[in-house]
Amino acid sequence: MDAPSESLPTDVDTLHSLVGDLQSQLSDLQSALYNKENQLIKLQEQLNLKQQRLFGKSTEKLEVEQLEWDFFNEAELLATLASLKQEKDQAVTQVEAHTRRGRQKKPFPKKLRQIEVVHDLTDDQKRCACGETLQHIGDDVSQQLAVIPQTYYVIKHIRRRYGCSCKQCLKTASMPPSVLPGTQASAQLIAHVMVSKYLDGLPLYRQEKIAARSKIDLPRAKLARWLIDSSQRYLQPVYNLIQEAFWQYDIGHCDETGMQVLKEPGRTPENKSWLWLRRGGPPDKPVILVDYSPSRSGQVAGTLLEQFKGYLICDAYSSYRSVAKENDFLLVYCNDHARRRFVDIVKSIGKEHDVKEIIATRAVAWYKPLYALERKIKDLSAEEKYQQRQQHAVPHWQKFLAWAQQLQNDGVQHNATREALQYLLNYTVELQRYCDDGRLPMTNIRAEHVAKTIAVARKNFLFAVSVTGAKASAMIYSVLETAKLNGHHPFEYLTVLLNEASKAKTVEDYERLLPWNISPEQVRELFKTYPAP
Repeated sequence: MDAPSESLPTDVDTLHSLVGDLQSQLSDLQSALYNKENQLIKLQEQLNLKQQRLFGKSTEKLEVEQLEWDFFNEAELLATLASLKQEKDQAVTQVEAHTRRGRQKKPFPKKLRQIEVVHDLTDDQKRCACGETLQHIGDDVSQQLAVIPQTYYVIKHIRRRYGCSCKQCLKTASMPPSVLPGTQASAQLIAHVMVSKYLDGLPLYRQEKIAARSKIDLPRAKLARWLIDSSQRYLQPVYNLIQEAFWQYDIGHCDETGMQVLKEPGRTPENKSWLWLRRGGPPDKPVILVDYSPSRSGQVAGTLLEQFKGYLICDAYSSYRSVAKENDFLLVYCNDHARRRFVDIVKSIGKEHDVKEIIATRAVAWYKPLYALERKIKDLSAEEKYQQRQQHAVPHWQKFLAWAQQLQNDGVQHNATREALQYLLNYTVELQRYCDDGRLPMTNIRAEHVAKTIAVARKNFLFAVSVTGAKASAMIYSVLETAKLNGHHPFEYLTVLLNEASKAKTVEDYERLLPWNISPEQVRELFKTYPAP
C-alpha cells in the first residue's frame, strides 16, 4: 500500500473536516450528474414526442387491448377490458360471416347539370352479316364527374328609362342596392372570397394570382377592404343576434387558439394574440362564436361569459376558473386534455423501454372503458345517458382515482407522469361532472374541431395585418361556422345573406336571415334567383 501523502494533515479533527468537505463535494457532483441525466432524459422524451408529432400518426388512439394484460393487477380494469375485447371479437366474427364487397359508389347529386355524349355505331357497323340492319335495343350508361374551373362573369345592370312626349314625366327602373356601393364587388364574389380564405385556406395573395390567370385584376388590398367593409356592414348585426342565442342555453363550450397580428398598437408583430371560441345555443339554434382579443386574460373570458349561466365545457385554464367563481356557473373539464398527457408520455418513451411497464399506459387503459361507454350510449336520451353513467362510469372513476392516488402517495419518479397524475387528481370533480347531466359531453372536442378548422386555414394565411382585419376574420368565422352547423351550404348562405342584408332596414329583417330561421332549401331557391350564366 502506498504511503500517505506528506501534504495530508495529521490532526484528526482536520482530517474529519477534510473528509466532510470531500463528501459534500461528492454529493454535489452526484446531484449535478443526476440532474444532467434527468435533463437528458427529458430532452430525449421531448425529441421523441416532437418526431412522433411530425412523422407519426396524428391520432391519440393507443391500442391498449393489443398489449399483454398480465401487467395489470387491477381486477376491475382487467375485467372491463376483457369484456370490451370480447364485444369487439364478437363484432369481428359477425363481420367475417358476411362476404365483403367492394366499396359502393355514391350517386352524384341530382342537382348537377348533365351533359349527354352519345356514342353510336357507324352505318357500316350497324349492318349484320346476314344483310339486315341492326335495331336500337337499348343503351349502356356510365357517368364521369367533370368540373369547370373557376369562372368569372360580369353582372351588367341595365336600368330602363322612360319618358313622355310632354317632357314632364321621366321614370327610371330601380335596381337592388349594391352590397358595397362604389365598388364592383357583387355578393357572389365577396362570399366566394370569404369561403376560399376561411374554409378552404386560400390566402388573399393566392386568390389574387388565381384571378390574374383569367386576366382579372383583384389586388389583395382591395379584397381585404371588401371583407372588412362587408363584415362591418352586414355580419355584425347577424353576429349580435347569434350571440343572443348563445345566452339562451345553459350548456356552452369554450376554447382559444393563437393568432398573429402584425400592426397592433403598443405591440410588436411577434406578440401572440388570440381568437376565443364559444359554442353552444339551444339544440334548435346551435351557434359558434369567434372573438378576437390581444389578451388571453381572465378579463376577456369574463366579458365573453358575463351573461352565461349553467355548465361550461373547457380545459383547466385559470381564466375560466376565476370567471366561474364570479359568474356562478359550473365547469366541466375536457377529459381529452387529461388523457392526452398520458398519451404524450407513452409516445415520448423510447424504443428501449417496454411501454407496457409505464404508468401512463395503465392510465390510458383506465380511460378506455369510459370512452367505450360514451360510444355505446351516444344515441340514447339525456336521461338514459345519465342512468348509464351513474351505473357504470361513476364506480369506474372511483377505482381509477383510487389507483392514481395510491401511486401519488407511493411516489412517482418520472416528472411528466407525476404532473399528469397531479392534473387528474387536482380536477377530479370537474373531470367527472359530465356524469351529473346526460346532456353534457365527456370532452370539449366540439370546440376543438372549430379551433382545428381555424388552425388549418391559419397555416396558409399566417397572420392578420391589422386589428380591424383580425376582428373581421373572427366575425366571418362566426357566421360561416354557424351556417355550417345549421346545415347550410356556406357559399350559398353567405351570398343570400349579403344580398338580402343590403336591403334590411329593421332587426326583424336580419332575424329572418339567421341560419335557423331560413332553411337550406329556402336559401337554395333564393340563390337561384340571382344573376348567373
